[in-house]
Amino acid sequence: MKALKVAPDSNLFLELIKCWGSHGNNPKRAEEVLDLMKDSDFVPHRVHFTSLCNAWAKANKPLEVERVVHLMLSQIKVPDAEPFSFFIRSWCAAEQLERAEAVLMLMGEKRVQPDSDTCLELLKAWKAARKPEKVQTLLLQMLGIGVVATESMLTGPV
Repeated sequence: MKALKVAPDSNLFLELIKCWGSHGNNPKRAEEVLDLMKDSDFVPHRVHFTSLCNAWAKANKPLEVERVVHLMLSQIKVPDAEPFSFFIRSWCAAEQLERAEAVLMLMGEKRVQPDSDTCLELLKAWKAARKPEKVQTLLLQMLGIGVVATESMLTGPV
């Protein structure tokens, strides 16, 4: 195959990570793209780590999501909430709600503001586990950390 004379950029790596990670098909290959990116002297950004977290989450591999989040924290100075959201969703899907709640606490330690969707995922999981006291405690924590509770969180089907 003849080589193209087009210089790749980080967006091309991002699309390949998303491609391998879509539907949880092959997150390992998605991670290999991240490694290739680093080996090619490109610096991964939050979106690259977020896409990789999403890939592992879709494959129902919460320990891998955890590993990638910690890798991201070691390389990105100001992470955003999205990778943590995949992390929390992974633990909720695995019915490891205490671990999901610990991720929420980690967000606080890292000064990453959770969004209401992330908290809602955990609220729904605690509700499904028939733990109303956990739902109430989490809602009170959300109000204390500045996450605005939406009307549906308070009155709708959680």
